[in-house]
Amino acid sequence: MDPTAKASRFALQAKAVCVVPLTMSLVFLIAINGFGCSGMSRDEIVASTTILSILVYVLILTALFLRSGKIDFVFLFVLVSWPFYFGQQLLSVIGAESSRTMINIGQLTDDAIFHAGVITLICVNALCLAYNLYPANYRQRPVQMHSAERETLKKACLAVAIIVLIPTLLTLYRNYSLSASVGYGTRISDESLQLSGIDNIAGIAAQFMPYALLGLFLSRKKGDKWQAVALLTYIALYIATGSRTQGFILLIAVAVVWTSVFSKKTPLQQLAAILVVGLAVAFLFSAVSLARSVADTGNAVISDMLFQNNPIVDAIQEAGQTFVVLGTVYTNTPQPIPFGEGATYLSGIVYVLPNGLTGNYYDSVDSVDQLFASFLTNYGGVGSSFVAEAYYNFGQASILIMVVFGLLLGKLQKEYENSLSKGNYFATFACACCFMICSFYIRSDVRTFIRNFVWSVGPILLLGWAIRNRSKPQEQYNSNRKSIRLARNNRV
Repeated sequence: MDPTAKASRFALQAKAVCVVPLTMSLVFLIAINGFGCSGMSRDEIVASTTILSILVYVLILTALFLRSGKIDFVFLFVLVSWPFYFGQQLLSVIGAESSRTMINIGQLTDDAIFHAGVITLICVNALCLAYNLYPANYRQRPVQMHSAERETLKKACLAVAIIVLIPTLLTLYRNYSLSASVGYGTRISDESLQLSGIDNIAGIAAQFMPYALLGLFLSRKKGDKWQAVALLTYIALYIATGSRTQGFILLIAVAVVWTSVFSKKTPLQQLAAILVVGLAVAFLFSAVSLARSVADTGNAVISDMLFQNNPIVDAIQEAGQTFVVLGTVYTNTPQPIPFGEGATYLSGIVYVLPNGLTGNYYDSVDSVDQLFASFLTNYGGVGSSFVAEAYYNFGQASILIMVVFGLLLGKLQKEYENSLSKGNYFATFACACCFMICSFYIRSDVRTFIRNFVWSVGPILLLGWAIRNRSKPQEQYNSNRKSIRLARNNRV
């Protein structure tokens, strides 16, 4: 039996073994969600949900790894999601919470902390169970891909990057200047500072840059460094404006491409490298958060604040605010806010069309952020998550949405791996962009997915296909000339 067949057989056996504990875990979580937390103190609730989350996440991550023996996107998605959903609980258990940790200052009830935590575990478990059931590819990582298509993708992404370079720099400079002068919070929440229509043409063009950089990184040749330098430079400039989300999701997509295309390390070595980089990024993001606080409140030196605060603790604390949103959604639905019954998902489908064709239907349907922000703050937004959006729409039945999401991610992962093995750079790029967009939904609503892909990735794909189709006649001409020369040489 060849090595690939052996690996396939082992993976199938491991997958069959993992489905059982994942199913049992899901049943157990549904049961304890029904029993509730009566008779438990707040400290006991926080401690029990934290320990339970660690156990369930370890089980899920183990199953995901055994599914194919690789560090794939869903593995990274689940791994990164934990501090967003259970980070604040961990800080509370170990006594490292700060004054901004909402679960300890009465923002959420004991019941909300318990049920929101368990519902999160149910949703993540159901998603990963469905993903694990989807047929996986069991193959050796390809080491060669079609150079012609790689060059075509490189040309398309380089052209887009050059075209949007100036608008991107102008947008970044404007955002940096506003964050430095009026504060990050005011910049994103003050409607008078927001641009729209023709005034925002530079901002619209700048949206293409992260996808173009991802395509350049994917299509780079062995030994090329400038693509990685350009990508890191963009991320540095972007987070200097006070924002972090685009840099965060871009890094996740880059990690997926690196592990599946370029890295020759073992999966455990890849995971170790990703964790080290993740800690460094957490430190950097924490520093950016402190810088935003300085700009917003006029506090003193950032270096002093860094020494007075643990940057990793601050990063986990801030990420954990995402859980507070879900707890707030749980508390306030279906009363006083009724279930959305799929309205946000429908608006997302319609959102792919220009607003003028839909009567601005998308804007008429409030997001989770818009609906529940007033329960938590009077200043700015609070974010959301794919779990919070699902619960707002369907309550306990949101588990069914997670099954759909899991199957769709399974399909996406398989298409990504198939395109890699066939050397199809455009399909690989499209899937990698989907991974990047999906990463955003750890702390935001899913409803923007279709529009983000169609309007931000679609034009790059169309340009690449146009370049490829235009080059085909020349390639055919060169091939014919080569055949004629060979025929003449053979006659001689």
